[in-house]
Amino acid sequence: MVALTNKYHKKINFKYACSRRCRKKPTMKVCVRVCKICCKKCHCVPPGAYGHKSACPCDAKLKTHGHKLKCP
Repeated sequence: MVALTNKYHKKINFKYACSRRCRKKPTMKVCVRVCKICCKKCHCVPPGAYGHKSACPCDAKLKTHGHKLKCP
């Protein structure tokens, strides 16, 4: 699987990519908001609805203040 990154695409539509990633989450609005924050920092959106953190290593490294994974 290949993640959407600036390396392959000139400009990422973060809203579309995050809504695609969060579409199966029960808290979709929260997921999309957090996803956009992560995507703007990392310039990458992992494929699929969950997991695939290896496609975007930056996403896997971002943590909250409570040391939990920040990005969906």
